[in-house]
Amino acid sequence: MTINPSDTLWGQYMWSNHMAVIDRIRERLERMEQILLDPTGPHKWQNIYDNQLAALGMLSAAQTWDDMGEVCKHMDTFIKDQFRMGSKEAQAYDPILLAEFKSLGGQNKDDLKAMQAAIFTVPEATLQDQFKAQYPIIEGLVELTIAFHQAYRDMKQEQGIMDFSDLEHLCLALLVEPGTEDDPQPSEVAKELQDTFKEIMVDEYQDTNGVQETIINLISRIDNRFYVGDVKQAIYSFRMADSSLFMEKYNTYGSNDAVERRIDLAKNFRTHEKYLGRNEFLVLSNHDGRRRELNYTEAESLIPGRIVEDAPEDWVGGDVELQLLDVSKDTLGASESDEDEGDDPENNERELDFYHSKIKEIHATKKQVQTPDGTFRQIEWRDFAILRRSLAGWGTRAVEAMRQAGIPAVVNERDGYFEAQEIQLLLALLSIIDNPEQDLPMARCVALWPRRP
Repeated sequence: MTINPSDTLWGQYMWSNHMAVIDRIRERLERMEQILLDPTGPHKWQNIYDNQLAALGMLSAAQTWDDMGEVCKHMDTFIKDQFRMGSKEAQAYDPILLAEFKSLGGQNKDDLKAMQAAIFTVPEATLQDQFKAQYPIIEGLVELTIAFHQAYRDMKQEQGIMDFSDLEHLCLALLVEPGTEDDPQPSEVAKELQDTFKEIMVDEYQDTNGVQETIINLISRIDNRFYVGDVKQAIYSFRMADSSLFMEKYNTYGSNDAVERRIDLAKNFRTHEKYLGRNEFLVLSNHDGRRRELNYTEAESLIPGRIVEDAPEDWVGGDVELQLLDVSKDTLGASESDEDEGDDPENNERELDFYHSKIKEIHATKKQVQTPDGTFRQIEWRDFAILRRSLAGWGTRAVEAMRQAGIPAVVNERDGYFEAQEIQLLLALLSIIDNPEQDLPMARCVALWPRRP
């Protein structure tokens, strides 16, 4: 039997994802058009907009698998333009609009470039032949998987052990009335548990999966379930967590006195209102509701709950500062391949130098910080923290540089354990104990020995 890829669930999934990418390109182009209409917009890059708009038109017109493949193969025609502009020339345009246009256009270029290797570039006839050739291989893999599952299950039964998956699935088997697996109904065990538990409280509900949801429903009643979660913190989809379970309740439960009701915990008691306000502004400006399932508006924003009263004049809190560190020689004149300079060693050193000077500057002011009990004390080194997206290849070097600058520092990272200064010092000491004549370990001890700042 011949099956067209577009008629399969897999093919429909691929097509749906591809359409979502095209929609995102369309939305970016709409914003790029608005920027070009502004008198201070980067009109020099009009041709980039025109080419990407032409690409969008061709993609939108493709209605079949093979038609889409032909369009994707020729995307290189529309992504050759470079975002080049000299520093003097850039002065004629609004720098914010310039940066936004470049960012939007760059994202479009990345999406269009990726389409050149999309699955649609493989003709339907070729995929059909591949399906036929792969069928006996897949059939064999399925049989092997079933055999392994049965052997693994028998081994666990013989040894009287369970793995993590068994804890959920065997529990579910006890709670479901036999014969109702398609529409799970509570077994006698589940009914007994329903009468046992006064309340069922579920934390981090956004990271719950379907099996766990069914277990909760079977051992609880409609009036004794209490869920706490935040879909913005959903991070375990790769472990089969299903945040749509949270959103289904978020969107259907009302704020009235019904049994199933929603209580919005909107107040934030940890963060000062000025920092929280800046953060909410960034989230509202950049949040993509389609990706997080939540349409993040002002109604979903956090409300400041931390009120700082009777703060001294030299309190370190207050307005939020935004410090921009330019680490490139000519950002607009750089080639496309040079755009990602985040891990450049020289730039990292510049970044660290900035941290040193800023931390020392604030520490020298001897300003006051607020303690958990509401009182105030003079700022100390332990009150400073650097938050970074990734510490890989950076954290250990940062701690070393901080200490050399007279700032006591530690880093929390999983990698680089043996590169940490404390471990290096300990290893050097052990080497000297083993052989006091070793010069290099002795030099390392001298260099790494803690000193008072």
